[in-house]
Amino acid sequence: MVEIKGIQKVVKLYDRINKEVVQQAVPLKQIGVLLLNEIDTYFQISGNPYDGGQWRKNAPSTIARKGSSKPLIDTGNLRASFTFDYKPKELKVGTPVSYAEFHQEGNRVPRRPMLPAERRVAQISEEQYEKYIAKLISTS
Repeated sequence: MVEIKGIQKVVKLYDRINKEVVQQAVPLKQIGVLLLNEIDTYFQISGNPYDGGQWRKNAPSTIARKGSSKPLIDTGNLRASFTFDYKPKELKVGTPVSYAEFHQEGNRVPRRPMLPAERRVAQISEEQYEKYIAKLISTS
Protein backbone atom coordinates (compact mmCIF):
# COMPACT_ATOMS: atom_id res chain seq x y z
CA MET A 1 0.00 0.00 0.00
CA VAL A 2 1.26 3.48 -0.88
CA GLU A 3 0.96 6.05 1.88
CA ILE A 4 0.55 9.70 1.01
CA LYS A 5 2.45 11.80 3.50
CA GLY A 6 1.05 15.12 4.59
CA ILE A 7 -2.53 14.29 3.66
CA GLN A 8 -3.70 15.01 7.21
CA LYS A 9 -2.33 18.55 6.93
CA VAL A 10 -4.31 19.06 3.72
CA VAL A 11 -7.47 17.65 5.32
CA LYS A 12 -7.05 19.95 8.35
CA LEU A 13 -6.48 22.93 6.04
CA TYR A 14 -9.60 22.04 4.05
CA ASP A 15 -11.68 21.67 7.23
CA ARG A 16 -10.43 25.02 8.55
CA ILE A 17 -11.07 26.85 5.29
CA ASN A 18 -14.49 25.24 4.96
CA LYS A 19 -15.47 26.28 8.50
CA GLU A 20 -14.12 29.81 8.10
CA VAL A 21 -15.67 30.38 4.69
CA VAL A 22 -19.06 29.07 5.83
CA GLN A 23 -19.09 31.54 8.74
CA GLN A 24 -17.60 34.41 6.67
CA ALA A 25 -17.47 36.70 9.72
CA VAL A 26 -14.00 38.12 9.06
CA PRO A 27 -14.43 39.10 5.41
CA LEU A 28 -17.98 40.35 5.95
CA LYS A 29 -16.86 42.62 8.78
CA GLN A 30 -13.97 43.93 6.66
CA ILE A 31 -16.30 44.55 3.72
CA GLY A 32 -18.76 46.35 6.01
CA VAL A 33 -16.04 48.68 7.31
CA LEU A 34 -14.80 49.39 3.77
CA LEU A 35 -18.33 50.15 2.55
CA LEU A 36 -18.86 52.62 5.41
CA ASN A 37 -15.56 54.27 4.48
CA GLU A 38 -16.76 54.44 0.89
CA ILE A 39 -20.02 56.11 1.94
CA ASP A 40 -18.11 58.61 4.07
CA THR A 41 -15.92 59.44 1.06
CA TYR A 42 -19.02 60.14 -1.03
CA PHE A 43 -20.14 62.69 1.56
CA GLN A 44 -16.64 64.24 1.57
CA ILE A 45 -16.49 64.62 -2.21
CA SER A 46 -20.24 65.33 -2.64
CA GLY A 47 -20.68 62.56 -5.13
CA ASN A 48 -20.56 58.89 -6.00
CA PRO A 49 -18.05 58.17 -8.77
CA TYR A 50 -19.59 54.71 -9.33
CA ASP A 51 -23.18 55.92 -9.57
CA GLY A 52 -23.88 59.25 -11.21
CA GLY A 53 -20.76 61.23 -10.35
CA GLN A 54 -21.00 64.56 -8.56
CA TRP A 55 -24.19 65.23 -6.66
CA ARG A 56 -26.36 68.07 -7.86
CA LYS A 57 -25.52 71.30 -6.06
CA ASN A 58 -27.85 72.71 -3.45
CA ALA A 59 -30.38 75.27 -4.55
CA PRO A 60 -29.63 78.86 -3.48
CA SER A 61 -32.62 78.70 -1.12
CA THR A 62 -31.18 75.58 0.54
CA ILE A 63 -27.76 77.20 0.90
CA ALA A 64 -29.36 80.27 2.49
CA ARG A 65 -31.44 78.13 4.87
CA LYS A 66 -28.68 75.84 6.09
CA GLY A 67 -25.67 78.09 5.55
CA SER A 68 -23.72 75.52 3.53
CA SER A 69 -23.35 74.52 -0.07
CA LYS A 70 -22.45 70.88 0.77
CA PRO A 71 -25.25 68.58 -0.45
CA LEU A 72 -26.72 66.23 2.18
CA ILE A 73 -24.72 67.77 5.03
CA ASP A 74 -26.69 69.88 7.46
CA THR A 75 -26.60 68.48 11.00
CA GLY A 76 -24.41 65.48 10.12
CA ASN A 77 -27.09 63.04 11.29
CA LEU A 78 -27.53 61.35 7.92
CA ARG A 79 -23.81 60.94 7.30
CA ALA A 80 -23.24 59.50 10.78
CA SER A 81 -26.25 57.17 10.65
CA PHE A 82 -24.84 54.57 8.24
CA THR A 83 -24.04 51.25 9.86
CA PHE A 84 -23.54 47.65 8.90
CA ASP A 85 -24.64 44.38 10.39
CA TYR A 86 -23.43 40.94 9.48
CA LYS A 87 -24.18 37.34 10.29
CA PRO A 88 -23.16 34.15 8.50
CA LYS A 89 -23.52 34.65 4.75
CA GLU A 90 -25.20 38.06 5.08
CA LEU A 91 -24.11 41.69 5.24
CA LYS A 92 -26.46 44.66 5.46
CA VAL A 93 -25.33 48.25 5.07
CA GLY A 94 -27.73 51.14 5.42
CA THR A 95 -29.29 53.84 7.52
CA PRO A 96 -32.44 54.08 9.58
CA VAL A 97 -32.88 57.73 8.55
CA SER A 98 -36.23 57.85 6.78
CA TYR A 99 -35.43 60.56 4.24
CA ALA A 100 -32.25 58.84 3.00
CA GLU A 101 -34.14 56.77 0.44
CA PHE A 102 -35.57 59.91 -1.18
CA HIS A 103 -32.06 61.19 -1.85
CA GLN A 104 -30.74 57.74 -2.82
CA GLU A 105 -33.49 57.23 -5.39
CA GLY A 106 -34.21 60.84 -6.33
CA ASN A 107 -37.82 60.75 -5.19
CA ARG A 108 -39.09 64.38 -5.06
CA VAL A 109 -35.50 65.61 -4.51
CA PRO A 110 -32.37 65.48 -6.65
CA ARG A 111 -30.90 61.97 -6.82
CA ARG A 112 -27.75 61.79 -4.68
CA PRO A 113 -26.74 58.13 -4.32
CA MET A 114 -24.98 57.55 -1.03
CA LEU A 115 -24.70 53.76 -1.22
CA PRO A 116 -21.94 52.17 -3.28
CA ALA A 117 -23.08 50.87 -6.66
CA GLU A 118 -23.46 47.12 -7.05
CA ARG A 119 -20.30 46.83 -9.15
CA ARG A 120 -18.29 48.67 -6.48
CA VAL A 121 -19.66 46.40 -3.75
CA ALA A 122 -18.70 43.38 -5.89
CA GLN A 123 -15.19 44.76 -6.44
CA ILE A 124 -14.60 45.42 -2.72
CA SER A 125 -16.06 42.03 -1.79
CA GLU A 126 -13.95 40.13 -4.30
CA GLU A 127 -10.76 41.87 -3.14
CA GLN A 128 -11.50 41.09 0.51
CA TYR A 129 -12.35 37.44 -0.11
CA GLU A 130 -9.19 36.96 -2.18
CA LYS A 131 -7.08 38.44 0.65
CA TYR A 132 -8.92 36.40 3.24
CA ILE A 133 -8.55 33.07 1.47
CA ALA A 134 -4.88 33.78 0.68
CA LYS A 135 -4.29 34.51 4.37
CA LEU A 136 -6.08 31.31 5.42
CA ILE A 137 -3.93 29.26 3.11
CA SER A 138 -0.65 30.96 4.02
CA THR A 139 -1.17 30.63 7.78
CA SER A 140 -1.76 26.88 7.64
